[in-house]
Amino acid sequence: MTPNKKASVVEKLLGLTLVAFLCIPSISGASAGGSDTAFSARALQMIKAKGADKVDLIVTYRNAASAADEDAVRGQGANLRRALPLINGHAISVPAQAAQKLVEKTPNIDHVSVDESLEAAYYTVGSPSVGSSHSSVPTAVMRAYPGLSTLAYTGSDIRVAVIDTGMRSHPDGKPVAKASFVAGEKEDDNHGHGNHVAGTIAGSGSHSEGPYRGIAPDAEIVVARALDEYGVGQASDVIAALEWVVKSKDEFNIRVVNLSLGHPVYESVETDPLVQAVEALVRVIEEDGEMLFPDRFIVQAEESGM
Repeated sequence: MTPNKKASVVEKLLGLTLVAFLCIPSISGASAGGSDTAFSARALQMIKAKGADKVDLIVTYRNAASAADEDAVRGQGANLRRALPLINGHAISVPAQAAQKLVEKTPNIDHVSVDESLEAAYYTVGSPSVGSSHSSVPTAVMRAYPGLSTLAYTGSDIRVAVIDTGMRSHPDGKPVAKASFVAGEKEDDNHGHGNHVAGTIAGSGSHSEGPYRGIAPDAEIVVARALDEYGVGQASDVIAALEWVVKSKDEFNIRVVNLSLGHPVYESVETDPLVQAVEALVRVIEEDGEMLFPDRFIVQAEESGM
């Protein structure tokens, strides 16, 4: 990360209500046309490729989903894997060959997207000659920005929700609340990326005696685990985590949300389920009038090599 980008991160974590790092390339997606306008182009491609196999999709509805809608979806052999009320939708698994009939039988369905696989944002290290790998390494924040120690802003009374691979208690800090949205898994970080992000945000630096202090050491971390031990998850898991943040923000005084994860852009921001979930969170905060600095509200999309 360049110094300019690090400085930008410092400003956001010290002063903003929401920072959503959706690490995806800034390109336009394509939408489907003709008689299949309910489907994203990628969903149609996936359905064609899968044949009789099941495909994981996210469906959103025009009006609030009803029991009749759920019955119609199940009637095509689909499993309702997770309700996604934040975007008025469901995560489903359906035989690919039945997907189009499912839409025909459920007129309340507005849009169908692939429940995309996504992963934690990394730096790629190594060289092509020896192979490369993903790595999360400690961030020496205080060495890069020694002036931070003189600032009055330390994150006091701010709680940051980190949606990532979870977090394990560490001498530099432990979460004040946690939840897991990875099936069958606890909230602990079995990968490393979640602890890396949490430490960069709010680590006390005591274990390193200073150099690896976080940029807001008096902030507290609320953990929402949405990625597995490989740093991988699905969009629906992250959306469910965002839903939990919405429901828990008052209970835990959550003022910042950090997502250092993403997938390539496959469709327009107007229909992408993960983007729509972030925008729904923004609307909730705006409606509640809880923005710390209304004129500096930022949702940032950073380009990555993913």
